[in-house]
Amino acid sequence: MKARLLDEILTVGKLDAKYRSTLETIIVRIEADGCRVMTRYDISSSSYAAYSDGQSIARISLKDVDEPMNIIWRLLHEYGHFLTGKIKLNDSMIDREERAWQYADDLVKEYPDLLLRINEYERCKAHDLKTYREYLGLL
Repeated sequence: MKARLLDEILTVGKLDAKYRSTLETIIVRIEADGCRVMTRYDISSSSYAAYSDGQSIARISLKDVDEPMNIIWRLLHEYGHFLTGKIKLNDSMIDREERAWQYADDLVKEYPDLLLRINEYERCKAHDLKTYREYLGLL
């Protein structure tokens, strides 16, 4: 894992340095599974993409970060997309989003320092799911 990526996320995202080790562990885990972690500044939402050549990328937005811990929550969510595997024919967008958050739910529980901030995690998750539901006209 590149130290530069870790420094960039901590510095630009204004994430408390006490989460450096946890963030590093998460990124190493994601990349060891075959998913690259990259940053983005073009839009304020993070994303996941799986390409036909087998490359998978979790892009974490550092644009206009207002809640630094959301960087970690959304990183776990994008990793959740990777863990759900390829999109199936009958998958709806909201089903995929909910499944990715379910994986993130399990991942958060593996990190005691993140579990202490579970209420913040739940707020981020609820906000992002509501945003998707509004976008899809489900609310």
